[in-house]
Amino acid sequence: MLLNGVNHVAILTNDAARLHAFYREVFDAPVTKDFAVGEGGRLSFIDIGPTNELNVFEIEGNTEAKRQTPMFGRGRIDHIGLQAASIDAFDTIRERLIERGATDGFVTDFGAILSLFYTDPDGLEGEVCVTNPNALPGANNLPDDLAAAVRDAQVPVSAVCQRALERAVRDVASLRATDKAPPVDHPGLGMLGRFTPRARKALALAEDAAREVPHNYVGTEHVLLGLIEEGGNLGVKVLAALDIELADLRAELRASIGPPTDPVAGPIPFTPLAKQTLEVAVTEALGMLHNYIGCEHVLLGLIATEEGLASEVLRRMGVELITTRRAVITALSGFVHAQQHYAVERPDRSDTLAQILQRLDAIEHRLAS
Repeated sequence: MLLNGVNHVAILTNDAARLHAFYREVFDAPVTKDFAVGEGGRLSFIDIGPTNELNVFEIEGNTEAKRQTPMFGRGRIDHIGLQAASIDAFDTIRERLIERGATDGFVTDFGAILSLFYTDPDGLEGEVCVTNPNALPGANNLPDDLAAAVRDAQVPVSAVCQRALERAVRDVASLRATDKAPPVDHPGLGMLGRFTPRARKALALAEDAAREVPHNYVGTEHVLLGLIEEGGNLGVKVLAALDIELADLRAELRASIGPPTDPVAGPIPFTPLAKQTLEVAVTEALGMLHNYIGCEHVLLGLIATEEGLASEVLRRMGVELITTRRAVITALSGFVHAQQHYAVERPDRSDTLAQILQRLDAIEHRLAS
């Protein structure tokens, strides 16, 4: 290894004093140099580590802070990540950021590290990271039997601990073995217990939609109808943020479904494609390092299952996987509980949607590109 970390990150502002106060009061980060450059400009250095600095260029009239774009749409450098000196320092930083209204306080558990997103006074998004003292040991080289199971389940392998992979493989296997929706009135066990209450309700409504036709199967089209009829989930709110009229989507789905079949008295089985949708939802949740399966993951599963009628209808209406996944990731960034120590009251979904709309400029204008 010929490198020893990052030396500095250069940022632009039209109010260096405001940034100096923010980094001093939140991070105890001192300003080591502050001097004039050029005509009317200033350059200052903020220490953020033993050999790490923020180089702050103050340019009078600079408007970069007003040009806010969402994560993954900011170019080759997306955001800065700061390393907390210890878990106690991380806690102190978090409390200070909450007091200033610079973060919602949610901590994401990435296994080896804990992560907290914040926004500085200029609107620049940053991240504070710390080594997770409760991290589970991971494995870069999987045992042969687990590696074979991962290949069979088509679970994406990334920087995820071995235990998470084992759980994901079990989840996919259990989905393939069941024909029933997860129970609505109680969490259930295993993978079905990790579906959120809204997701379980949406799948129950999918069965109701099939029974109403009647159909003797629950297909991807019924699952999408279930998401729409549930109404309050993040999946449909992301669709709304992508300019999809839910009434039009519902009408298009109902016009596209197959003819009635003989009714079924008991539970209606899920089709292979509907089960594949739920399998993909599991892997989407895993890929985002989420410990639950919500309607937003089911929506991604529906889009990704291209042979299904739901995907066909969604794509016909201009919904595609990459843009929708970016919308979901942006919406959920920072909203996964790391551990009970960091549990705070979740904001209303309406607040979450407001954040989506504020942070998805690129997505909202996707049709112009």
